Amino acid sequence: MDMCGLLFPRAMNQLFSGLYVMEIALIGLFLLEQDSQMQYFCWPQAVITIIPVVMSAVFQCMLNHTIGPFFMYLPCESRRTSHGIQWREQTTIVEEYTASVDSGFKHPALGVKTPTIWVPDDDLGVSQNEILHSKSKIAITDKHA
Repeated sequence: MDMCGLLFPRAMNQLFSGLYVMEIALIGLFLLEQDSQMQYFCWPQAVITIIPVVMSAVFQCMLNHTIGPFFMYLPCESRRTSHGIQWREQTTIVEEYTASVDSGFKHPALGVKTPTIWVPDDDLGVSQNEILHSKSKIAITDKHA
C-alpha cells in the first residue's frame, strides 16, 4: 500500500530519538568517569556534549515545523489544477492501485515473448518426433536450423 510519504516524519522522529539516546548515554559516560582520587575529571566533555543535544532538538523542532503541514494537508491523491486542488474520485484511485498491482510488480521476463527453440533437422525423423511431442508446451521448430 502506498503511504504517500506519510511514514517519513515518523522515521525522522525515530531517528532523532535514537540520536538523543546516544547523546545522553555519552553524557552519562562522561559524568561517570573518575580518576584515582575519585574526582570527576570528564565534566568539561559532558558539558560540551550538551551542545549537540540542544542543537539536535532545535533542528528537529524546525524540521517538524517546516515540513509538518505538507504531510497533514496535501494527500498524494490530489493534483494541482489552475483552480487549486482537484480531488480525484475514490474509484479512480482504486482502479489505478489495482492496475499498478496487476502489472507493476511482475518480473520483466514475464512480459517477454518466449524464444523459439530450433532443433536440427535430421533424416531419421527424430527432430519431427520431438517437435510433435513438444509443440503443445514450448515453441519449437526445425525450419532454418
